Amino acid sequence: MPHHKTWKALLRWGLSLAVLVLSFWLALRLTDWGAFVEELARVPLARLWVLLPVILAAHLLRAWRWRLMLRAALERPPKLGNAFSAVMIGYAVNALLPRAGELVRPYILSRRERMPLAMLLSSVIAERLVDVMTLVALLLAGGIAFAEQAFAVVGVDGIRAVVSVAVTFAVVVVLVMALASARRWGGWLLRWLRQRAPEMAQRGVRVLEELRAGVLSLRRLRFFAPMVALTLAMWFCYWLPLYGLFWVCSLPLGPAAAFQVLVVSAVAISVAPTPSAAGVYHVAVQLTLVELFAVPSAEALVYAVIAHGLNTAIALVVGGLCWLWEQLHPLG
Repeated sequence: MPHHKTWKALLRWGLSLAVLVLSFWLALRLTDWGAFVEELARVPLARLWVLLPVILAAHLLRAWRWRLMLRAALERPPKLGNAFSAVMIGYAVNALLPRAGELVRPYILSRRERMPLAMLLSSVIAERLVDVMTLVALLLAGGIAFAEQAFAVVGVDGIRAVVSVAVTFAVVVVLVMALASARRWGGWLLRWLRQRAPEMAQRGVRVLEELRAGVLSLRRLRFFAPMVALTLAMWFCYWLPLYGLFWVCSLPLGPAAAFQVLVVSAVAISVAPTPSAAGVYHVAVQLTLVELFAVPSAEALVYAVIAHGLNTAIALVVGGLCWLWEQLHPLG
């Protein structure tokens, strides 16, 4: 079994490395390296400080929305600071290990707030359902606005990316439905356990109820309006730095172009197997700017590198500081 796990891990890392190398090869193949360095040197990086508060606000809004969902499930919401710390540590882990942060985040908050881990895990799944639904809506809006140009750019690869998002959406929906009906499908398992391991069956009842509670928070109507408002505000804070980065990079593009970059980058992050979508993000954003808006390839790659680097740096620095705070302030 350990041997099998080792090969599985090696295969996963090999795939991520292959995608990363291929993506950067494609990006550099489209770009003159000398022109890229010249364009990067021209960018006034000091302007990036203007974008930091908005990016942090997006992460804070995500923590606030998660806190609202937990309040609907438990009637005892965690402290916003603790939720934000868990979110940022999760982002930092995602920047190093793809998707691993989605498991680390509920673990951190469970330890800090003494909340049921199973319920927190299911709440993350429910939260991802909201995100995927929002992304599908953005894809539809972007497809309608840029249908002809988008098809010319993405072709078959783009269709595959959309299919990947659709599959992700379907998987998350199935998981949410399964967790919501845990009491039914878990009944036969619990009856079997009661006959052979009564203590384990008793713990199983509690775990099933915790899993169910995490997703049933979506059914609390009084929380629906604020959850929608927080989701819209969060995605606005994702869009605004992309628009502001046009100003930083001196690109004469407007809000609609930033919206299209937001949609493409969100899809890239959703389907990429690499840490923080490195490589896939760069190629996707570069191609969008080059093919849809006629931005020179060197300038487009500079934009993609700065956008990705800024978000990754914030995740690693703030997430690292939050992790350090967790270590220095352990629970008594």
